[in-house]
Amino acid sequence: ATARVGDTQGWDEMVQFMQTHSLAEPGNYARVREMLDTDNYIIYKATESFCYRWDMGNHRLWRSRSQGGRWRWVQFDNDVGWGGFWATQPAWEFDMLRRQLIPTGEMDGHSNEATTFLLRHLVESGEFKRQFINGFADLLNSVYAPARALSHIDARAAELLPEISEHIRRWRLPASYVEWRSNVQYLRDYAIRRPAFCRQHLMDHLGAAGTAQITLSVSDTNAGSIRLNLLEIRASTNDPWRGTYFSNNPISLSAKPAPGWKFAGWGGISGDASTTLQLPPDQTLDVTAFFQRSTMARPVITAWSIGRPGTIQFWLRGDPGQNLVLQTSEDLRGWSDQGIILLDDTGSGRCEAAINSTTGGAFFRLMSPGN
Repeated sequence: ATARVGDTQGWDEMVQFMQTHSLAEPGNYARVREMLDTDNYIIYKATESFCYRWDMGNHRLWRSRSQGGRWRWVQFDNDVGWGGFWATQPAWEFDMLRRQLIPTGEMDGHSNEATTFLLRHLVESGEFKRQFINGFADLLNSVYAPARALSHIDARAAELLPEISEHIRRWRLPASYVEWRSNVQYLRDYAIRRPAFCRQHLMDHLGAAGTAQITLSVSDTNAGSIRLNLLEIRASTNDPWRGTYFSNNPISLSAKPAPGWKFAGWGGISGDASTTLQLPPDQTLDVTAFFQRSTMARPVITAWSIGRPGTIQFWLRGDPGQNLVLQTSEDLRGWSDQGIILLDDTGSGRCEAAINSTTGGAFFRLMSPGN
Protein backbone atom coordinates (compact mmCIF):
# COMPACT_ATOMS: atom_id res chain seq x y z
CA ALA A 1 0.00 0.00 0.00
CA THR A 2 1.50 3.34 -1.02
CA ALA A 3 0.47 6.95 -0.52
CA ARG A 4 0.22 9.21 -3.53
CA VAL A 5 1.47 12.23 -1.63
CA GLY A 6 4.90 13.64 -0.93
CA ASP A 7 5.00 12.45 2.69
CA THR A 8 5.60 8.77 1.94
CA GLN A 9 7.87 8.20 4.94
CA GLY A 10 5.07 8.72 7.48
CA TRP A 11 2.77 6.51 5.44
CA ASP A 12 5.35 3.74 5.11
CA GLU A 13 6.02 3.81 8.86
CA MET A 14 2.33 3.29 9.57
CA VAL A 15 2.02 0.46 7.05
CA GLN A 16 5.12 -1.25 8.43
CA PHE A 17 3.71 -1.04 11.96
CA MET A 18 0.44 -2.62 10.82
CA GLN A 19 2.32 -5.39 8.99
CA THR A 20 4.28 -6.32 12.11
CA HIS A 21 1.71 -5.76 14.89
CA SER A 22 -1.68 -7.36 15.41
CA LEU A 23 -4.40 -4.76 15.79
CA ALA A 24 -6.40 -7.26 17.85
CA GLU A 25 -4.19 -5.93 20.66
CA PRO A 26 -5.89 -2.70 21.92
CA GLY A 27 -2.56 -0.94 22.49
CA ASN A 28 -1.54 -1.48 18.87
CA TYR A 29 -4.87 -0.18 17.60
CA ALA A 30 -4.47 2.88 19.85
CA ARG A 31 -1.07 3.50 18.25
CA VAL A 32 -2.57 3.34 14.74
CA ARG A 33 -5.27 5.80 15.79
CA GLU A 34 -2.50 8.29 16.57
CA MET A 35 -1.44 8.04 12.90
CA LEU A 36 -4.79 7.63 11.12
CA ASP A 37 -8.08 9.52 11.59
CA THR A 38 -10.33 6.48 11.97
CA ASP A 39 -13.59 8.47 11.88
CA ASN A 40 -12.62 9.96 8.53
CA TYR A 41 -11.49 6.59 7.19
CA ILE A 42 -14.74 4.91 8.25
CA ILE A 43 -16.79 7.56 6.43
CA TYR A 44 -14.53 7.21 3.38
CA LYS A 45 -14.72 3.40 3.13
CA ALA A 46 -18.43 3.19 3.98
CA THR A 47 -19.16 5.77 1.27
CA GLU A 48 -16.97 3.85 -1.17
CA SER A 49 -18.89 0.67 -0.37
CA PHE A 50 -22.36 2.22 -0.57
CA CYS A 51 -21.69 4.10 -3.80
CA TYR A 52 -19.95 1.13 -5.48
CA ARG A 53 -16.69 3.01 -6.06
CA TRP A 54 -14.90 0.63 -8.40
CA ASP A 55 -11.42 2.21 -8.58
CA MET A 56 -10.60 1.92 -4.89
CA GLY A 57 -6.83 1.82 -5.49
CA ASN A 58 -6.98 5.36 -6.88
CA HIS A 59 -7.04 7.32 -3.65
CA ARG A 60 -6.13 10.75 -2.33
CA LEU A 61 -4.94 11.17 1.24
CA TRP A 62 -3.26 13.87 3.28
CA ARG A 63 -2.28 14.85 6.77
CA SER A 64 -1.53 18.11 8.53
CA ARG A 65 2.14 19.08 8.73
CA SER A 66 1.64 20.03 12.37
CA GLN A 67 2.82 17.62 15.04
CA GLY A 68 0.28 14.85 15.54
CA GLY A 69 -1.31 15.27 12.10
CA ARG A 70 -3.21 12.11 11.12
CA TRP A 71 -3.95 10.61 7.70
CA ARG A 72 -7.28 11.56 6.14
CA TRP A 73 -8.91 10.72 2.81
CA VAL A 74 -10.66 12.72 0.08
CA GLN A 75 -13.51 11.03 -1.86
CA PHE A 76 -13.28 11.31 -5.67
CA ASP A 77 -13.37 9.31 -8.94
CA ASN A 78 -16.89 7.88 -8.60
CA ASP A 79 -17.74 7.50 -12.31
CA VAL A 80 -18.64 3.81 -11.92
CA GLY A 81 -20.51 4.65 -8.73
CA TRP A 82 -24.24 4.35 -8.23
CA GLY A 83 -24.39 1.84 -11.10
CA GLY A 84 -22.47 3.80 -13.75
CA PHE A 85 -20.67 2.30 -16.75
CA TRP A 86 -18.94 -1.06 -16.21
CA ALA A 87 -21.02 -1.70 -13.07
CA THR A 88 -22.29 -5.24 -12.56
CA GLN A 89 -26.08 -5.13 -12.67
CA PRO A 90 -28.21 -4.78 -10.70
CA ALA A 91 -25.66 -2.46 -9.08
CA TRP A 92 -27.59 -2.06 -5.81
CA GLU A 93 -26.96 -5.75 -5.05
CA PHE A 94 -23.18 -5.61 -5.66
CA ASP A 95 -21.18 -6.76 -2.60
CA MET A 96 -18.53 -4.06 -2.58
CA LEU A 97 -17.64 -4.69 1.06
CA ARG A 98 -16.38 -8.19 0.23
CA ARG A 99 -14.05 -6.73 -2.42
CA GLN A 100 -12.80 -4.15 0.10
CA LEU A 101 -11.98 -6.82 2.69
CA ILE A 102 -10.75 -9.77 0.63
CA PRO A 103 -8.11 -9.52 -2.14
CA THR A 104 -10.22 -11.40 -4.67
CA GLY A 105 -8.53 -9.96 -7.77
CA GLU A 106 -11.98 -9.01 -9.06
CA MET A 107 -13.09 -5.71 -10.59
CA ASP A 108 -10.28 -5.87 -13.19
CA GLY A 109 -7.77 -6.36 -10.39
CA HIS A 110 -8.87 -3.43 -8.25
CA SER A 111 -9.55 -5.80 -5.33
CA ASN A 112 -5.95 -6.74 -4.53
CA GLU A 113 -3.49 -7.06 -1.63
CA ALA A 114 -2.61 -3.35 -1.61
CA THR A 115 -6.12 -1.91 -1.92
CA THR A 116 -7.56 -4.18 0.78
CA PHE A 117 -4.57 -3.92 3.16
CA LEU A 118 -5.74 -1.13 5.44
CA LEU A 119 -9.32 -2.26 6.04
CA ARG A 120 -8.31 -5.94 6.35
CA HIS A 121 -5.91 -5.11 9.17
CA LEU A 122 -8.09 -2.54 10.90
CA VAL A 123 -11.00 -4.96 11.32
CA GLU A 124 -8.68 -7.18 13.38
CA SER A 125 -9.49 -4.68 16.12
CA GLY A 126 -12.81 -5.40 17.79
CA GLU A 127 -13.18 -1.71 18.64
CA PHE A 128 -12.59 -0.58 15.05
CA LYS A 129 -15.03 -3.20 13.78
CA ARG A 130 -17.68 -1.92 16.20
CA GLN A 131 -17.00 1.65 15.09
CA PHE A 132 -17.05 0.74 11.40
CA ILE A 133 -20.39 -1.07 11.63
CA ASN A 134 -21.91 1.83 13.55
CA GLY A 135 -20.37 4.46 11.27
CA PHE A 136 -21.74 2.69 8.18
CA ALA A 137 -25.14 2.50 9.88
CA ASP A 138 -24.89 6.23 10.69
CA LEU A 139 -24.54 7.02 6.98
CA LEU A 140 -27.37 4.67 6.01
CA ASN A 141 -29.59 6.48 8.53
CA SER A 142 -28.62 10.00 7.43
CA VAL A 143 -26.98 11.04 4.15
CA TYR A 144 -27.89 7.76 2.38
CA ALA A 145 -31.36 7.38 3.85
CA PRO A 146 -33.69 6.85 0.85
CA ALA A 147 -35.86 9.90 1.56
CA ARG A 148 -32.84 12.22 1.64
CA ALA A 149 -31.17 10.67 -1.42
CA LEU A 150 -34.43 10.83 -3.40
CA SER A 151 -34.89 14.50 -2.53
CA HIS A 152 -31.45 15.28 -3.98
CA ILE A 153 -32.03 13.21 -7.13
CA ASP A 154 -35.41 14.84 -7.74
CA ALA A 155 -33.99 18.33 -7.13
CA ARG A 156 -31.17 17.82 -9.65
CA ALA A 157 -33.58 16.31 -12.20
CA ALA A 158 -35.90 19.31 -11.85
CA GLU A 159 -32.93 21.63 -12.37
CA LEU A 160 -31.96 19.86 -15.62
CA LEU A 161 -35.48 19.40 -16.98
CA PRO A 162 -35.78 22.78 -18.78
CA GLU A 163 -32.53 22.09 -20.66
CA ILE A 164 -32.75 18.38 -21.42
CA SER A 165 -34.65 18.66 -24.74
CA GLU A 166 -32.03 21.01 -26.18
CA HIS A 167 -29.25 18.80 -24.82
CA ILE A 168 -30.73 15.72 -26.56
CA ARG A 169 -31.20 17.63 -29.83
CA ARG A 170 -27.61 18.85 -29.82
CA TRP A 171 -25.71 15.83 -28.50
CA ARG A 172 -28.04 12.82 -29.14
CA LEU A 173 -27.06 11.42 -25.74
CA PRO A 174 -29.24 10.27 -24.14
CA ALA A 175 -31.13 9.35 -27.27
CA SER A 176 -34.51 10.54 -26.02
CA TYR A 177 -36.39 12.14 -23.17
CA VAL A 178 -37.79 8.70 -22.29
CA GLU A 179 -34.26 7.33 -21.93
CA TRP A 180 -33.27 10.25 -19.71
CA ARG A 181 -36.28 9.69 -17.46
CA SER A 182 -35.36 6.00 -17.29
CA ASN A 183 -31.83 6.92 -16.18
CA VAL A 184 -33.22 9.18 -13.45
CA GLN A 185 -35.49 6.39 -12.27
CA TYR A 186 -32.47 4.07 -12.11
CA LEU A 187 -30.80 6.49 -9.70
CA ARG A 188 -33.97 6.48 -7.62
CA ASP A 189 -34.10 2.67 -7.61
CA TYR A 190 -30.49 2.53 -6.39
CA ALA A 191 -31.24 4.99 -3.58
CA ILE A 192 -34.24 2.93 -2.43
CA ARG A 193 -32.73 -0.56 -2.69
CA ARG A 194 -29.05 -0.15 -1.83
CA PRO A 195 -29.35 0.30 1.98
CA ALA A 196 -30.90 -3.14 2.60
CA PHE A 197 -28.11 -4.88 0.66
CA CYS A 198 -25.40 -2.90 2.49
CA ARG A 199 -26.85 -3.96 5.84
CA GLN A 200 -26.81 -7.58 4.66
CA HIS A 201 -23.15 -7.22 3.58
CA LEU A 202 -22.27 -5.97 7.09
CA MET A 203 -23.94 -9.09 8.49
CA ASP A 204 -22.19 -11.39 6.02
CA HIS A 205 -18.63 -10.10 6.46
CA LEU A 206 -18.34 -8.33 9.83
CA GLY A 207 -20.68 -10.33 12.04
CA ALA A 208 -23.40 -7.72 12.47
CA ALA A 209 -26.53 -9.60 13.45
CA GLY A 210 -30.18 -8.64 13.84
CA THR A 211 -31.32 -5.09 13.22
CA ALA A 212 -32.53 -2.85 16.04
CA GLN A 213 -34.65 0.31 15.86
CA ILE A 214 -33.37 3.33 17.80
CA THR A 215 -35.41 6.43 18.66
CA LEU A 216 -33.64 9.53 20.05
CA SER A 217 -34.83 12.95 21.20
CA VAL A 218 -33.83 15.83 23.48
CA SER A 219 -36.08 17.54 26.01
CA ASP A 220 -35.40 20.97 24.49
CA THR A 221 -33.77 21.44 21.07
CA ASN A 222 -32.19 24.72 22.29
CA ALA A 223 -30.72 23.05 25.35
CA GLY A 224 -28.46 20.43 23.83
CA SER A 225 -28.01 17.47 21.53
CA ILE A 226 -27.10 13.78 21.49
CA ARG A 227 -23.93 12.51 19.87
CA LEU A 228 -24.70 9.09 18.34
CA ASN A 229 -21.47 7.53 17.08
CA LEU A 230 -20.57 9.98 14.25
CA LEU A 231 -23.92 11.84 14.19
CA GLU A 232 -25.20 14.88 16.08
CA ILE A 233 -28.92 14.44 16.89
CA ARG A 234 -31.08 17.42 17.85
CA ALA A 235 -34.68 16.17 17.53
CA SER A 236 -37.65 17.07 19.72
CA THR A 237 -39.74 14.61 21.68
CA ASN A 238 -42.65 15.48 19.36
CA ASP A 239 -40.63 14.54 16.26
CA PRO A 240 -37.89 12.13 17.38
CA TRP A 241 -35.04 10.84 15.24
CA ARG A 242 -35.18 7.17 14.20
CA GLY A 243 -32.53 4.85 12.80
CA THR A 244 -31.69 1.19 12.20
CA TYR A 245 -28.63 -0.37 13.91
CA PHE A 246 -27.47 -3.87 14.87
CA SER A 247 -28.50 -5.57 18.10
CA ASN A 248 -25.11 -7.19 18.83
CA ASN A 249 -23.06 -4.03 18.19
CA PRO A 250 -23.06 -1.48 21.06
CA ILE A 251 -23.72 2.12 20.04
CA SER A 252 -22.08 5.19 21.64
CA LEU A 253 -24.29 7.96 23.09
CA SER A 254 -23.15 11.26 24.59
CA ALA A 255 -25.27 14.11 25.94
CA LYS A 256 -24.01 17.52 24.76
CA PRO A 257 -25.51 20.45 26.71
CA ALA A 258 -25.56 23.88 25.07
CA PRO A 259 -23.93 26.85 26.86
CA GLY A 260 -26.09 27.83 29.82
CA TRP A 261 -27.52 24.31 30.20
CA LYS A 262 -26.47 21.11 31.92
CA PHE A 263 -27.27 17.44 31.41
CA ALA A 264 -30.05 16.25 33.75
CA GLY A 265 -30.28 12.53 32.90
CA TRP A 266 -31.60 10.01 30.40
CA GLY A 267 -35.15 8.93 29.77
CA GLY A 268 -35.58 5.32 28.67
CA ILE A 269 -32.38 4.14 30.37
CA SER A 270 -32.77 3.02 33.96
CA GLY A 271 -30.06 3.50 36.56
CA ASP A 272 -27.39 5.27 34.51
CA ALA A 273 -26.83 9.02 34.67
CA SER A 274 -23.46 9.01 32.88
CA THR A 275 -23.06 11.67 30.18
CA THR A 276 -21.44 9.12 27.82
CA LEU A 277 -22.74 5.57 27.34
CA GLN A 278 -22.16 2.45 25.28
CA LEU A 279 -25.39 0.49 24.87
CA PRO A 280 -26.37 -2.70 23.06
CA PRO A 281 -29.51 -1.59 21.22
CA ASP A 282 -31.21 -5.02 21.47
CA GLN A 283 -34.38 -4.92 19.32
CA THR A 284 -35.60 -1.43 20.23
CA LEU A 285 -34.19 1.53 22.13
CA ASP A 286 -36.08 4.74 22.89
CA VAL A 287 -33.93 7.37 24.63
CA THR A 288 -34.42 11.02 25.57
CA ALA A 289 -31.67 13.31 26.86
CA PHE A 290 -32.94 15.78 29.47
CA PHE A 291 -31.28 19.15 30.03
CA GLN A 292 -31.92 21.92 32.55
CA ARG A 293 -30.74 25.48 32.84
CA SER A 294 -27.43 25.87 34.61
CA THR A 295 -26.84 28.51 37.24
CA MET A 296 -23.11 27.91 37.14
CA ALA A 297 -22.40 28.83 33.52
CA ARG A 298 -19.47 31.23 33.18
CA PRO A 299 -20.24 33.98 30.65
CA VAL A 300 -17.89 34.05 27.68
CA ILE A 301 -17.21 36.15 24.60
CA THR A 302 -17.66 33.67 21.75
CA ALA A 303 -16.83 35.94 18.79
CA TRP A 304 -16.02 39.52 17.85
CA SER A 305 -15.70 41.69 14.77
CA ILE A 306 -15.01 45.30 13.85
CA GLY A 307 -18.30 47.21 13.75
CA ARG A 308 -19.03 50.76 12.79
CA PRO A 309 -16.01 53.13 12.67
CA GLY A 310 -14.53 53.32 16.15
CA THR A 311 -16.49 50.34 17.50
CA ILE A 312 -16.12 46.61 18.04
CA GLN A 313 -18.96 44.05 18.28
CA PHE A 314 -19.05 41.09 20.68
CA TRP A 315 -21.21 37.94 20.75
CA LEU A 316 -21.78 36.54 24.23
CA ARG A 317 -22.97 33.30 25.87
CA GLY A 318 -24.02 32.64 29.44
CA ASP A 319 -27.04 31.78 31.57
CA PRO A 320 -30.39 32.47 29.88
CA GLY A 321 -31.81 35.77 31.13
CA GLN A 322 -28.52 36.74 32.76
CA ASN A 323 -27.50 40.43 33.10
CA LEU A 324 -23.86 41.17 32.25
CA VAL A 325 -21.67 44.27 32.20
CA LEU A 326 -19.04 44.66 29.50
CA GLN A 327 -16.04 46.58 30.82
CA THR A 328 -13.01 47.96 29.01
CA SER A 329 -9.52 48.96 30.13
CA GLU A 330 -6.37 50.35 28.55
CA ASP A 331 -3.97 49.10 31.24
CA LEU A 332 -5.75 46.23 33.09
CA ARG A 333 -5.93 48.46 36.19
CA GLY A 334 -8.72 50.94 35.61
CA TRP A 335 -11.99 49.56 34.14
CA SER A 336 -15.01 51.42 32.76
CA ASP A 337 -18.49 50.07 32.02
CA GLN A 338 -19.65 49.90 28.41
CA GLY A 339 -23.25 49.05 29.33
CA ILE A 340 -25.47 46.24 30.59
CA ILE A 341 -26.35 43.33 28.29
CA LEU A 342 -29.38 41.07 28.89
CA LEU A 343 -28.90 37.55 27.51
CA ASP A 344 -31.94 36.05 25.78
CA ASP A 345 -33.71 32.80 26.72
CA THR A 346 -31.07 30.75 24.87
CA GLY A 347 -28.22 32.43 26.77
CA SER A 348 -27.07 34.51 23.78
CA GLY A 349 -26.37 38.22 23.51
CA ARG A 350 -24.59 40.84 21.41
CA CYS A 351 -23.17 44.27 22.23
CA GLU A 352 -21.06 47.04 20.75
CA ALA A 353 -18.21 48.88 22.46
CA ALA A 354 -16.22 51.98 21.57
CA ILE A 355 -12.53 51.76 20.70
CA ASN A 356 -10.12 54.56 21.59
CA SER A 357 -7.97 54.82 18.48
CA THR A 358 -5.40 57.06 20.21
CA THR A 359 -4.18 54.30 22.51
CA GLY A 360 -2.21 51.21 21.66
CA GLY A 361 -5.00 48.75 22.41
CA ALA A 362 -7.86 47.80 24.70
CA PHE A 363 -8.85 44.97 27.03
CA PHE A 364 -12.42 43.74 27.61
CA ARG A 365 -14.08 41.61 30.29
CA LEU A 366 -17.55 40.46 31.35
CA MET A 367 -18.79 41.07 34.89
CA SER A 368 -22.00 40.70 36.87
CA PRO A 369 -23.68 44.01 37.79
CA GLY A 370 -22.36 45.39 41.07
CA ASN A 371 -19.06 43.40 40.99
